[in-house]
Amino acid sequence: MRLAAVHALAPSDPELPVRQVGALLEAIRDPSVELWRKSSTVEAGVEGVQHWTALLFPDPFPAFTLGLLADHDNADQRVGALSLAGGQLAQWRSANAGLLPALVARLHDSAPEVRFRAVELLACLGPAAAAYADDVVALLSDTAARATRDQETVAEGALWALARINDARCLPLLMGLMGGTRSGFASVSASYPVTAGWHYPVLPGLHEVLAALPDHCEVLAPAVGHKLASADDHTLNRLCQVLADWGPAAKAAIPDLFALLGGDRTWPAAAVALGGIGVAADEPRDALLARSGSGDQAELAAWAYWKVSGDPGPALAALGRMATLGRLPHPAVRRLADLGSHAAAFADQLRALTAAADVWTRVEAAHALWATTGDTEITVPALATAVQGLTKGAYQPVSLPAVRYLTQIGPAAAPAADRLRDVTTADQRLRCNGGWRGFAQDEAIRAAITELLKISG
Repeated sequence: MRLAAVHALAPSDPELPVRQVGALLEAIRDPSVELWRKSSTVEAGVEGVQHWTALLFPDPFPAFTLGLLADHDNADQRVGALSLAGGQLAQWRSANAGLLPALVARLHDSAPEVRFRAVELLACLGPAAAAYADDVVALLSDTAARATRDQETVAEGALWALARINDARCLPLLMGLMGGTRSGFASVSASYPVTAGWHYPVLPGLHEVLAALPDHCEVLAPAVGHKLASADDHTLNRLCQVLADWGPAAKAAIPDLFALLGGDRTWPAAAVALGGIGVAADEPRDALLARSGSGDQAELAAWAYWKVSGDPGPALAALGRMATLGRLPHPAVRRLADLGSHAAAFADQLRALTAAADVWTRVEAAHALWATTGDTEITVPALATAVQGLTKGAYQPVSLPAVRYLTQIGPAAAPAADRLRDVTTADQRLRCNGGWRGFAQDEAIRAAITELLKISG
């Protein structure tokens, strides 16, 4: 009844919940909270009452969440408290300090769902949770599974947490899972919307776990290469992109990639990987050159050939054909940027594309214009416009490459950098996705802005 009274009075007295936080916690943690399950006000039992009541407090307000995270003999109470903690952490960076020790205390809970949710939140926090890596390692042998469709295990959650922390102790289990019938991680990427106060406790795709471990790519590359032959199309594309992002350090996978160049279905993914790795033996070079003259994605083969051979001729010819036809989508524009001054003849097309309707095309064209001609008069304002939303807390996927391109430009980008100076200290996370991805987006964009700010002092 006291809980109901506070809810009834809160609209006219917004400070009442803060004054009555102790009474609210007592009511929610009492067994009688189950009575709300039979009410039309709340449809989700204990967890629903917790979230419903959390909406009464100003953001951020960790005291209420910490109260719910205290020991309780009801597993639903503990699960709900972690759900609420996830929502706080996903939205506010300042919540880390107070809530992190409480999450660690739940790693050895008696309920598998509680252990999974606790370690999954440590994965979301990534480097911020590095001090607790030893506690996470203790869960690598915990094969208890969630009661969900995918039946994720606590051990898989622990592996993901260690990957985000960049701890090499996850490698043996990860390589074992890659060679088994069940990797433990999906072959597809799942995205969730930003929902204030909520967190989606899910694992990433296998390629996203690998992407978090570039410091260990030399160890992982042979296992990734071996997996390519049996991968479905989606997994193949994702794993080859990981190899490309790892660059020359992934050269151990080149023999496996060469084997894929002969297949009409598999060669584009292999070309992406070889182009990113940037080194190859004569056989892969010859195979790429043979595909660069004509046919679908000839420009991809020609670009990869340029990356592994240093010969820009086929890439310029293939991309020139696309430009003549008026077809330069943003992936092709990005490849022009890779050609640097060799592609200076495309300056007029690139200059026009900096005013395109599509923001990705504008950003890639601006970067390519700078990379091919050294222009900053058009490039810097175009990129600065693309990142302006960050000053208002609005993050888009294109924001990250735009900031990184400004950093590549150097001192000439200082005016754009100065506009972002206050962004890194903002409490609210910069993200456009829910789940772990939102944490990673915030982490990456803040690191990129910090690098950018170094060029302007």
